Amino acid sequence: MYDCTLRRNFDEHKKEHIENYVNKLKNSQMTIDVRLTDGGGRKKTLQIQGKNRQVWIITQESTRELYDVDGIRIKEISVQNLIQIFNKRLYSDAFEEDELSAQLAVIDKT
Repeated sequence: MYDCTLRRNFDEHKKEHIENYVNKLKNSQMTIDVRLTDGGGRKKTLQIQGKNRQVWIITQESTRELYDVDGIRIKEISVQNLIQIFNKRLYSDAFEEDELSAQLAVIDKT
């Protein structure tokens, strides 16, 4: 799950949002709204038990892990790091979904 902010010191401002995201991710499944190509929409239920669960606060600052709550990692993610991964996928003939998923899971380690 992610949230974006332009605030430099977002900790207190995003505290409640982060708590809500963590509580949602503690469940074994989550239902999201999906947009269809015809402009319509529907609900989709995803099984998230046993998955790598993270909450991202996307900022213009640096990428770093902030803390962990019951195995759910809370991270600050630099939009520049996301752009780098996007460019790698865009310009690579062999950048598969598994590699993208792996890079996003450890984005704070790069």
